[in-house]
This record gives sequence, C-alpha cells and structure tokens, in this order.
Amino acid sequence: MGCDQNTDRFYYCAQLKTPQSRHRLNFNGVKGHTTPNPNSAPSKHPIEVIARIHDYPEWKDKPLSVLQINSNSQSIWVRADFGHRDFTLDGVSVSEEEDLDDFYRTGLKAMLPR
Repeated sequence: MGCDQNTDRFYYCAQLKTPQSRHRLNFNGVKGHTTPNPNSAPSKHPIEVIARIHDYPEWKDKPLSVLQINSNSQSIWVRADFGHRDFTLDGVSVSEEEDLDDFYRTGLKAMLPR
C-alpha cells in the first residue's frame, strides 16, 4: 500500500489490490434455534420474504426472461450466465395481476402481528 502526503494535512492512501476474504459463508449446518433465546421454540424459518415483481412493457419482447414466476406464487426462477437458481419465497406478487394496494393488503399486512 502506498500513501502520499498532501499539503493539506491529509494522507491519501491507495490499496493496490483488493484482498481476498478469508471468511467463507457455509450454510451446510442446521441450527436448532435461530434466535439468541434458547428457551424459544424454533420457527419454521426466521425471515418472511415476499417479492414484488414489476413488469416493464419493453421487457415483454425478449424471448426468454431471466426471471420466471412459478404458478404457485411462492417461487421464482432466475437465469444467469452461470446457470439458474430457484428461490422459494413466502409470496410473489406480479404488478400486472395485482395492484399495489392489494399487494400490501395480502402480502405485508398478513405478516404484521395483531
């Protein structure tokens, strides 16, 4: 790393190469509890995830979309250069089929505690 002193009392440092992370994420282990409280009952999953998909008219002319919504409205398929991934969510909303008010009513309000 080289540093140059500026006349205004500031040092400007430039890192020559971004270091590789020594930490890798491993999701192979199964945890019994996802909360710090050991007395709590484990939930089905700790995070509610919903997706709001907005279709743009100019995207409809493309032959194969990088994003496809499965008919169960709870999973999406994403295509990339390296292959594809399936994601299971708690809900998927498409803007053409459901306006924003309905999206909030069915998706978000259902998750709020009463």
